[in-house]
Amino acid sequence: HDMHKGGARTLRVFLIAAAAVLLVAALVVGGVFLLKRPEAPVDPTSLSTDPTTASIGLTTKTADPTTVGTAPTEDMIEEPGETAAIVYIEVNPSVAVLLDAKKTVVAAVGVNNDGKALTEGGDFVGRKAEKVVTDVVSMTIEQGYLTSKNNRLSLSAVSEDQAFANELCEDLEGSVDALLKNKMPDAVLTVDLRESDKRHIQLIEMEIVHGVSLGEAKCILNILDAGDQYTLDELLNYEFSELSQICKTLGLPDGTVDIGIEKAKKIALDAAGLKAEDVDEFELGSGQTKDIWTYDVGFYHKDAYYAFTIDADTGEILGRRYRHIVLSEQEAIAAAANACSLALEDLTCGKVDLYSSDTAYIRNAGASFLIINFYSVYLRDGSRNAYYVQIDAETGEALNIRAVDGELLGEEIRAILERKTGKRFDRFWRDKHSDILALYSFESDGVYYHCIIHRYTGEVYAAEHTKGRNCSTEFKEEYRRLYDLLKSSEEENAE
Repeated sequence: HDMHKGGARTLRVFLIAAAAVLLVAALVVGGVFLLKRPEAPVDPTSLSTDPTTASIGLTTKTADPTTVGTAPTEDMIEEPGETAAIVYIEVNPSVAVLLDAKKTVVAAVGVNNDGKALTEGGDFVGRKAEKVVTDVVSMTIEQGYLTSKNNRLSLSAVSEDQAFANELCEDLEGSVDALLKNKMPDAVLTVDLRESDKRHIQLIEMEIVHGVSLGEAKCILNILDAGDQYTLDELLNYEFSELSQICKTLGLPDGTVDIGIEKAKKIALDAAGLKAEDVDEFELGSGQTKDIWTYDVGFYHKDAYYAFTIDADTGEILGRRYRHIVLSEQEAIAAAANACSLALEDLTCGKVDLYSSDTAYIRNAGASFLIINFYSVYLRDGSRNAYYVQIDAETGEALNIRAVDGELLGEEIRAILERKTGKRFDRFWRDKHSDILALYSFESDGVYYHCIIHRYTGEVYAAEHTKGRNCSTEFKEEYRRLYDLLKSSEEENAE
C-alpha cells in the first residue's frame, strides 16, 4: 500500500513537469510564429501618390552613407584642396567660385556688391561645382536678377590646365542649360574658356577671397614664396607701401606698381577723348598677357563700343579697339527675316537684344582684342517655327541662324498673365511644361499665383492663388487632365 502511494506521487510529479515543458514549448513556438507572421494586406487607399513609390506600395528609406558602402552624393561635404580653377558667374550680380582639382568648392564669393549680398551666409565650401553653380544661378532667378529682360548669363572658367577648364565648361554648360530651360527659357547662356598659369590663379584668389589689390596680392605671394618669415594673416594687415618695402628688404623683385582700376579707366577715357559722364556702361576686368598683368576697360558711347588693354604696372595701352553700331533694331529684324526667307508682314514676334562678344582673347603683348557687337533677333511667323538669328550690328551679316520651337516668350506670357490677373509680378517663374502647356507661378504682394497657359496661343485654362510658393495637388492634377485632353484633341485633328 505504501509503495503504491509513493508510486502515485512520483507519477503526479512527472506529469506536472511534462505539462510545464509542453507549455513552455508551446509559448516559444507561438512566439516565433507571431514574430514571423505576414503583415496584413496593404490598403490601396493608403498608398503614396508619388509615382516613384505608389506602384509598389513601399516606403523608400535612405541609406546612411556612413554605414553603407555607397558612393558619396553630390550634396555631401568634402574637404577641399588647393585652388585649381575659378568659375565666374556673371549676371550682375557677379560671383566667383573657386574649385580644387576634384571640382570641390574652395570658396564662393561675390565679386561686386550684388554678388556679395547673394552669397552672404551661403553654405558652399566642400560641395561639388555643378551643385553650387546651379544653386547660385537659381538664386539669381528667384531674387529677380536674371529675368526675361535682363536675360544674359555668362559662365567662364579659368585654369592653368586647359583640359580641366574645358571639362568644367562642358559639365557646367549642360547643368545650367537644363536649369534655364526649366526656370528661365528666355535666358541667353554664353560659356567662355580661359587658359592661365598657377600664379594667375593664386593672384585672382588673393584678390577675390581677401579683397586686396593686384599689386598687394603680387607682393604678398612674393614674400610668402621667399620663406616663412611672415604669415598670410600678418601680411594682409599691411598697406601696399609696407608690403613693397618688405619686398625690397628681402631683395625680391619689385614689379608691383599697380596703377589700380580707377587709373586704368581714366587712361582709357583720355585715349578715347571722353569723360566718365559720356559713357553709358563700363565693363572692367583684369588678366594676364604672358608675364604682363593688364586691366581690360570697355565702355559704350553712343553708337560705338571702346575696349582697351592697359599694362597694370606702367599704364601703357597695349591694345585698343572700337566698333560702331550702325544698324537700328528694325534694320536688324529686317536683316534677320531676310536671312530666314520670312516676310516682315508675316512676323508675329520680333525680339531684339544687343550683345558684345570677345572673338579673340589677348595672348600676346601689344595685340588688341576684337569686339564684335551683334543683335540677337528672335523671329516667329505665327506657326510653331521660330528662329534665333545673330546679326552683325555694323554690316548686317547673319552670323548664326538657329531654328527653335516657336513658343511664346516668357515676357509675352508675363504680359498676358498680368493683363489676365490685373497684378504686377514681383517674381515670375515656370514650374512645369510640356509640348503644349506650361504652369507658371508668380508672386505679387506676398501672395503666390499659379496659371496653366497654352505655350503657343497664350490661352489661360486655369488659375489659383496660394499662401505658399507651391501650387496645390489638385491644381497639378488639373494640369495633367488638361494636357491629356488637349493632346488627345491634337491627335484626333491630325488623323
